[in-house]
Amino acid sequence: MIKLILMNINLAISSIHILTLNLTSIKYTYRNQLEYFIRYLPLINNQYQ
Repeated sequence: MIKLILMNINLAISSIHILTLNLTSIKYTYRNQLEYFIRYLPLINNQYQ
């Protein structure tokens, strides 16, 4: 559970980092973050079950 919380914090930090790097294309960044999240969510769930 603690590891899952840390993973979420890391994801949030990386999302903020990605957002600040791509301020000129927020829509594009949002789509990439969403794709990234959907891609890695099953991995994260399997890892911490």
